[in-house]
Amino acid sequence: MPATLDEHTIYYDVSGRPLVGGKLYIGAVNGDPKSSIPIFADRQLTTPLANPQSLNQYGRSTNKIWVEGKYSLQVDNVGGGQEFQSLDNGQTLSTGITTVSNIQGGNVIVGSGSPSISAYIDKQQYVFVSVSVNTGDVTFNVDNVGAKSVLKNHTEELVAGDIEANQVVIVAFNETDDIFEWTNQNAKVVSFYKGSSVASNATTNIWATDGNTLHITGTTACTSFGTAPNVGARRTIIFDDAVTLTNSANLALQGGADFTTEAGDILEVYADTTTQFDIRISKVDGTAITENILLGTPQATTSGTVIDFTGLTGAKEIKINFDGVSTSGSNSYLIQLGDSGGFETTGYLGTASSIAAGGTGVEVFTTGLGIRNISSGKFLHGTITLTLLDTSTFTWAMTANLSSTGPGGDSTLQSSSSKSLSAALDSIRITTVGASDTFDAGKININSQ
Repeated sequence: MPATLDEHTIYYDVSGRPLVGGKLYIGAVNGDPKSSIPIFADRQLTTPLANPQSLNQYGRSTNKIWVEGKYSLQVDNVGGGQEFQSLDNGQTLSTGITTVSNIQGGNVIVGSGSPSISAYIDKQQYVFVSVSVNTGDVTFNVDNVGAKSVLKNHTEELVAGDIEANQVVIVAFNETDDIFEWTNQNAKVVSFYKGSSVASNATTNIWATDGNTLHITGTTACTSFGTAPNVGARRTIIFDDAVTLTNSANLALQGGADFTTEAGDILEVYADTTTQFDIRISKVDGTAITENILLGTPQATTSGTVIDFTGLTGAKEIKINFDGVSTSGSNSYLIQLGDSGGFETTGYLGTASSIAAGGTGVEVFTTGLGIRNISSGKFLHGTITLTLLDTSTFTWAMTANLSSTGPGGDSTLQSSSSKSLSAALDSIRITTVGASDTFDAGKININSQ
């Protein structure tokens, strides 16, 4: 008996876009669909149609197609690439589609088949005219055979407004998954919906809520946004309070550094992978996010032989700021870089100079970025700048521009050096040659971005 392919069916590519200008081939069952068997425009099989059929601007065949018995089917895109193939289609029925009338309900839809049915048949299509707009997930039940979920794109639940009132709806029964697939779904602009709020946490799962826009409540620091359902997933999140977000390979924050939100800040999140997210920040006050400078905690330099700053992973530029720093001896200062293997004490390439009214002195340093110190009791003021030069070799360029005041006269201290690490920088140490002198005055702090 003849089977039919309805002209309302829209054929989509893997991205969910209608296959405009594509081709629909129909061939022998379990054979090559391009073998081209006769197809017709009427149930009586008297009016032949061209095979293949072209798909119009909506991705549909312009004709209802009738086929004698079972058949194979293939859909190609406009460039001739195969998008879909099924080798066993059609039913030994007088029609390939069942009309369903007496429709009731918008989400829980029920109706009566014509002719009536006692079971759903795999790949059989059912057509009805909706009576109201849906407001959420949809089920369909014909002749009380059983309510089955209606899904679009095979796996997606319908959302509010997908089905409009007085719309012709065609679904096909998928026996394997025990669902109805909506075959003539409308191609619509994606709508965004507000989901339930999510409390901030170390892992703030923004994908578990029921919407693609959501609010984050609370102030707990966050290092992860959980696991996205698929690559390319997106979320728009609005913060109701101050939350510190940690920049990392998995949470790639705009500016490349940790960021603390304010109430009203908006983040756009894109899933590069299911666990790696690109994030764009829109601040509530409208200021641009071009860099995010983090200020460390000042450390008093009044005791000890080393001053360490840690937790610097991800930084691309670091400034070390000296305010009246002094030591008990006359050994020169050293700035040493650390990574996951510890502080590195060799391989520095650079020199340091001191310029005073009485002359200039130059010294070579290989165990750190050196800062000349010619006598005890002198006080250092100014800034050292470290800049990441090469991410593949973890190479840093360093410059210092400081002043030295106190006994023996004032001087200008300048220094430059470079150093390649074995891994990403995560810490900085300020000490003296041999770590033999003790800090006895002043303070040091850093800022990074």
